[in-house]
Order: sequence, then C-alpha cells, then structure tokens
Amino acid sequence: MQSIKEILNICLIIAVLLSAGTSYASDSCEQTMEKVAYIESSGLDGAYNLKSSACGRWQVTQVCLDEYNEYNKTNIKLGEMFVRSTCYKVAYWYLSRRIPQMIRYYHLPDTIEGRLICYNAGIGRYVEYTRNHVTLPDETVIYLEKYRTLK
Repeated sequence: MQSIKEILNICLIIAVLLSAGTSYASDSCEQTMEKVAYIESSGLDGAYNLKSSACGRWQVTQVCLDEYNEYNKTNIKLGEMFVRSTCYKVAYWYLSRRIPQMIRYYHLPDTIEGRLICYNAGIGRYVEYTRNHVTLPDETVIYLEKYRTLK
C-alpha cells in the first residue's frame, strides 16, 4: 500500500507530465538553459552550494566537471564555474551531450523531463523511475514543477 506522500508525489508527476506537451516541448535550448540556471542558482554566477560544492549559475559539481574534462581533454577547474561562459559550456555539454549519451545507453526515453531528472538527481534515479516506477525525490518533483511553470 502506498503512503499519502507517495500518492501525492505520483499525482504531481502526472500533472507535470500532462502539461509537458506545451511547457517542455516549446522551449528553445536557450530557454531551457536559462530556466535551469534560475532553478539551480536564481541565475547567480557566484552561487555556491555548501552541501554539494556545486558552483556557478548552473551549479556544476566536481563529478560533472571531471566527466567534461575527461571527454573533452581539458583541465577546467571547479572555481572556473563562477565564470558564466565557462559554466555554460560545461552545463550545456552535460545537458545536450552527456546526459543523452547515458539515456541512450540505458535505452530510456530522451525527453526534456528525463534530462532534467538526470541533471537534478542523476541517471540512476531516472533509470529507477522509468523502469521500476520508483518515486522521484521531492526535490526533483519540485524541480520539474518549477521548470514547467517558469516562463
């Protein structure tokens, strides 16, 4: 039997999915990047998360940056994520290239919602959510709702 919290979470996800046809599909790449920046950091280039050590406007973490550096044969440092253009380059690569690679590897639907789940909670959560119908973390559900409601 599911708890009330799980049922509410499922209802919220359904509401997000039902509205996905307009809000997700109509966004350009730039709109998506700006919405993610706003959700991640309120659009602040100097944002820093003490808990995760995520840096910059798109809250890039060391793990993400390490992947970027490995795939692109670069040596960008985490402190450089406070420079908007550098942070954008890494976040854009992650959302538009790396996440889709992982989604294809796991044979999952490549949707904006899926990419946002990966960006916020990781590919493992997206796999569990898609294949096993595991409830998304509250933070991720809220993240999706914020994305959907931003203009």
